[in-house]
Amino acid sequence: MHSIRERTAIALVIMLDVAFHGAMERPVSTIEIAGRSSLARRGLEPILQSLARAGLLQGVRGPHGGYRLAMPAREILLADIFRIAMHDSPHAVDRRQGALFNTVIRPFLDQMDGLLVHEYSKLTLQDFVRQAEMRALTARRRATFPSPGLKAYAALSPALRRGVQIHPASPPGTKSYPAPARTVRTGAGGTA
Repeated sequence: MHSIRERTAIALVIMLDVAFHGAMERPVSTIEIAGRSSLARRGLEPILQSLARAGLLQGVRGPHGGYRLAMPAREILLADIFRIAMHDSPHAVDRRQGALFNTVIRPFLDQMDGLLVHEYSKLTLQDFVRQAEMRALTARRRATFPSPGLKAYAALSPALRRGVQIHPASPPGTKSYPAPARTVRTGAGGTA
């Protein structure tokens, strides 16, 4: 069982991972999310299902299935993710904890939840994606070639690819930071 804070953190990680790594409407699998976040797959699945039931994620069935955003990242407030994590939690059940809890602690916790929702309402999932991009994180995408630049890169011989870097186009009004250089691996385990 996860606390509400842990569920919120996991839900934020899931949503950011899907937004950041889901290229061209490609679903992101639970295994990929678990691998990148170092979280147990079985711990992610109930939260993924909650996010899908709430309409923030869309589940895709099949061998290349997974999850993708149900709406653009700029339309998803962090407050929406927090509310889902908070209200879909098994700990969210109203339990009588005695007079002290109900008269002092519960009102305080409700007030803190209100402050969190207020702060989370100031940010969208797109703000988190931009932060990841600004920190020069690169999305590891499957070997699909959605843009002509990547197709041209794939057509280069391994010797020519060594010095070539591909920089995705940035949306208008945002700064573009070059991706760090990395080694291209071939199928036989060697490097190109």
